[in-house]
Amino acid sequence: MNLVDLWNSAREQIEDKQLRQIIGFAGDGLLRNGSSASVEFRDLLAAVPINLLSSFATECLEKSFTDSGFALQDIMNEIGRRFGFEVENGLYQGTRTDVGHDGLWLLPTPHHVILEVKTTDTYRIDIDKVAEYRRKLIAGGQVSEASSSILFVVGRDDTGDLEAQIRGSRHAWDVRLISVASLFRLLAVKGAVDDPTIVQRISEILIPKEFTRLDHIIDIVFSAAEDASEEEEEFEEIATPNSIVNDDRIPFTRSEKSVNFNQACAMNFAQSYDASLRRLSRTTFESPDKFLRIVSLVSKDYERLKDIPDPTVGTFWFGFRMYQKDFVEKSANGYVVLGCGSPEQILSVNCESLKQWLPELNTSTKQSTGTVHWHLHVHRQNDRFFLERKRGLGRLDITEYKLGNTPIN
Repeated sequence: MNLVDLWNSAREQIEDKQLRQIIGFAGDGLLRNGSSASVEFRDLLAAVPINLLSSFATECLEKSFTDSGFALQDIMNEIGRRFGFEVENGLYQGTRTDVGHDGLWLLPTPHHVILEVKTTDTYRIDIDKVAEYRRKLIAGGQVSEASSSILFVVGRDDTGDLEAQIRGSRHAWDVRLISVASLFRLLAVKGAVDDPTIVQRISEILIPKEFTRLDHIIDIVFSAAEDASEEEEEFEEIATPNSIVNDDRIPFTRSEKSVNFNQACAMNFAQSYDASLRRLSRTTFESPDKFLRIVSLVSKDYERLKDIPDPTVGTFWFGFRMYQKDFVEKSANGYVVLGCGSPEQILSVNCESLKQWLPELNTSTKQSTGTVHWHLHVHRQNDRFFLERKRGLGRLDITEYKLGNTPIN
């Protein structure tokens, strides 16, 4: 049984093992260029959640073992994929004929980053050697000089010696440095937002820039906070086709528990359809092969806020954005998962059905950003669910979309 099959059938067997043991289960147990163990290990990294990737990275740094440096290299390349970059794995050990970089990332700008991963900066790093990798890639037409750079990822925060070495080299304007821990923190910021334009700005932090003027960094921080704020608001009034959201209304404060609600709904969807999903942002998830993509939206039950709630009735509000629509449409199987009050009460709507509904739904625009939302206003009556549409169109029975009722193609 390969590692991904083991993860899907008995993930506790993976979670309870040390990384060196897990690698030992794969192929011949050795990470080598083109080896079956390498293929299995990389497939596993694509399937596991970010918290487990973080644990794996920590073990590579704190409990050095045979191939721990190679494993960390693979983990960092998987992190690049979780950012949404196009990633080409590098070589564990270079050859005379092949460029020996650790990875090649294509950012959305577009911009190529040549990756160099080091578990420690205890020993002097040959910056000229890594710069030569870049020169060869430029000569081979794989990257351009104007839109490529080098990123060192090191396993410790205390990198003063390496920073000084970079600043004193002739390659200073082509090189940036980040610790493993900070790269994970940056990924967490990316995971807290949904807007792809903000994700692009976050990724630009990895590109060498002159930061005498700090506007670019402040813009990233503000945009991320603004996006998170928009996600925290629930729509508490029926919208008209051209209505404006009232910014003065009391927002729904999204706690860590409610944020986890999105993931719980996604995981219940995955379990119901025997699928593997990894989280990309607050609401977006996809399978490792990108065959399946979902947007997970959640709402509290507004009926329960009444003084005397009716147990046979439920009312739920969801805001659906254009970039979320674009995300699910770029997959062979795209779904919008609606968590109605709890992860156990879920509607899973396929992309084609949703596209037919959108022209019939109310919309609103947030004044501060101009963001347009479609309103998915769902009612529950006993065990049946209905979608509120524009005035005069009446409610649409969508009970058939209860989780598990429709198969994935």
